[in-house]
Amino acid sequence: MLPTRALVPALALAALALGACTSAGRGADGRDGATSGPQGPASPTGSTPVLPDGQDGLGGAGDSGALTRPGSELRLGESAILPFSAGDGDSRVRLAVERIERGSAADLAELGLGDQADGYVPYYVRFSVTGVAGSDDLASRSINESVKGVLDDGAAAQTLYVIGDWDHCTAVSFPPGFVDGRTISSCVPYLAAEPEAVTTAVFAPPTGAYSSAEGNPVRWR
Repeated sequence: MLPTRALVPALALAALALGACTSAGRGADGRDGATSGPQGPASPTGSTPVLPDGQDGLGGAGDSGALTRPGSELRLGESAILPFSAGDGDSRVRLAVERIERGSAADLAELGLGDQADGYVPYYVRFSVTGVAGSDDLASRSINESVKGVLDDGAAAQTLYVIGDWDHCTAVSFPPGFVDGRTISSCVPYLAAEPEAVTTAVFAPPTGAYSSAEGNPVRWR
């Protein structure tokens, strides 16, 4: 399990309201998060470690949709094929953490946090998600909570909760009509107390083989 630092209270951060919360807001670059029409991954895929044949239940090692092995270490820009389902579905997505950007204290000042944010710097984990299988079950769902920032000492970074669009980093859910082959871009913000930094991102859902509690997350750095 990733150790967690006691930082700015999440309750105070969750109270931020910057606009109407939508299922498909702007992406990390300020444009609409949902792309039009079927598209491939938005970033270089690199090599994707996969589970041995017959162990994923969804495709063998020779199958382009085979799952990436839990605990895999990837470079930023590389992609992993991961299970992400709504309810009892067997959906799979291709997730690529493209970059981790350091923001500035001035970004936080825009949120009106006052002295709660003193000494903290935001980091923006930007990623793309492409539907691989069962994507029509994911409409209006969010994968953002499963993509987490990790500090350079291995501790989990503090999540910065922002309701609605924020020019620096907007989280985007799967839009209605999401289908296999379609890609969205999203961003999740985290906090680090200087001189710490967010240097790693992980796919770590609450439960299962990729969770930090029961399994081994996939990591990008």
